[in-house]
Amino acid sequence: MKPSILAFYSKYIWPIHRIMAKRHLTPRCKRCSISSRLSPLDKEGICAICQTQRPDQKALISNEEQQTLEKQLNETFIGAVGTGKFKYDALVFFSGGKDSSFLLHKLKTDYPDLRLLAVTIDNGFMSDIAHENVKQAIAILGVDHMIINPDQGMYEKLFRYTFSHLSPKGSVYSMDILDGELRTDIGRHLAVRLGIPLVVVGLSRGQVVSSMGSVRFDVDRNVELAPREKVTTYTIDELPLNAEERKFWWSGTNTYAEEDIPRTILPLAVWDFDEEYLKQKIVELGLVSNKNTSPVVTNHTLIPLMGVLDMAKLGYSSWEYEFTPMIRAGKADPVYWRNLFEMIEYAAKTGAFIGGSVDPMLKRLDLSRADVGLPTADKN
Repeated sequence: MKPSILAFYSKYIWPIHRIMAKRHLTPRCKRCSISSRLSPLDKEGICAICQTQRPDQKALISNEEQQTLEKQLNETFIGAVGTGKFKYDALVFFSGGKDSSFLLHKLKTDYPDLRLLAVTIDNGFMSDIAHENVKQAIAILGVDHMIINPDQGMYEKLFRYTFSHLSPKGSVYSMDILDGELRTDIGRHLAVRLGIPLVVVGLSRGQVVSSMGSVRFDVDRNVELAPREKVTTYTIDELPLNAEERKFWWSGTNTYAEEDIPRTILPLAVWDFDEEYLKQKIVELGLVSNKNTSPVVTNHTLIPLMGVLDMAKLGYSSWEYEFTPMIRAGKADPVYWRNLFEMIEYAAKTGAFIGGSVDPMLKRLDLSRADVGLPTADKN
């Protein structure tokens, strides 16, 4: 099933289909939609996390802390104006999704003197809708834009390895984080060459807290200066790359002077907008059409494979670590995500829906359903 059809089906058809599919589904929390495999439910169907008073404690900060971070972030962007060695002051990663689309708009609107370069890293697995969103938003925003196309064969090797050496926490912590960190490193190398002092990444507050343990908008400077030796659960040396391909990973002061290494900035961790608000705003601004806002359709074409693989291997989706805290905080739609998680579980257990989206990706990566533990035929 294509991502666009999947998004439509999950919203309009699945509530009816669920009645017949119920025997395949794991119970989920009535409030946050998390699987009972991740958090046990009480007699009322409420998970243990939702029963605590502050289930998203790590993502919560005081009003004073929020104001301090907003002030510091604002000063960072204002202070960067005109500091680029050549044409640009900030490199902004732009994927065509809701977060990066709104981020690019906000930076241009709030800091009109900040010289922006939008950069899209096309790993060869971008969805057609993401490409469409990129073209539409750039045409409206009028920001300088660059598309980088690293060798697709390199990504195929990496993804084949991560799918066959899955992290204990699932595909998000295998393929997704590895892909994101590689994108960041490619952008940092580019920023050094172009004399750009800031690299801006559109990670959400939840993603930043998950990776750094606290709410902050910058990466520790010692981390930025050091060469990358590990990404998520893998060491760089174990990844199936040749010597030239390894150069895409960040080398820090092994290659560059300290003063030339850009700062990595994560503004959405401070601004912390609701998911539905971001969708609404980018549609209102004309950056993305209403049918193209779902992360299911704007993310890369490996999303269906990642989803069903998690369910087959773990019994839950690794995206639940990210989105259920957002639901508890009132920043994401619980019905939308429950439907999607249930559809993915049903697909993983029965083989339904996955023929048109999962099998082509497996073939491209030279893997079979049996190689990754998926049903070899539909079992509706």
